[in-house]
Amino acid sequence: LHKISAGKHSHVFFGTHIPTKDKVTLKIFFNATEFQVLKEFSVLLKLYDAPNVLPPRDFLREVGKGNSIKHVLVFNYFEYKPYMSLFPSLTKLQIKHFIYQTLRTLQYAHNEGVIHNDIRPLNILMNENTLEVKVIDWGQSEYYFPNKERSVKVGTLFFKAPELLLGDRRYDYAVDIWSTGC
Repeated sequence: LHKISAGKHSHVFFGTHIPTKDKVTLKIFFNATEFQVLKEFSVLLKLYDAPNVLPPRDFLREVGKGNSIKHVLVFNYFEYKPYMSLFPSLTKLQIKHFIYQTLRTLQYAHNEGVIHNDIRPLNILMNENTLEVKVIDWGQSEYYFPNKERSVKVGTLFFKAPELLLGDRRYDYAVDIWSTGC
């Protein structure tokens, strides 16, 4: 029905699931490799029961003109208020609650061997009425293996952990905790 946001590899739209009339969110990938898309989908399946994660409702793969492939992740719609308009009105108790819920999500992900790699306000959706939180955009996430070198070209500059800024390719879950603190 309309675009909600746009990123480097995808655009997110609000829509309606026609048979059920449910509100849905569609993440339509472009400029992303099939590996990147399937990795995000596999992480979301791994975190299906995690607190505060929107599990995928459906995964669509369409072959278009010239054998181009379009991937779409479909999620149930989550009602939230953009953080820039939400933050000024939050109480200390609400802030503590939202941070706690974010940390619960990260604890679950880390226990499952997943580093989010891009924790920032845009990737934490908050509903001030229900106090629900959803950690979204697992596109830069990675599975953790000790001593494995990973790309330091992850995350968003203002929320990057020092180890990423200094080029340490053997970072771990601590990058998510630093970003949460920021």
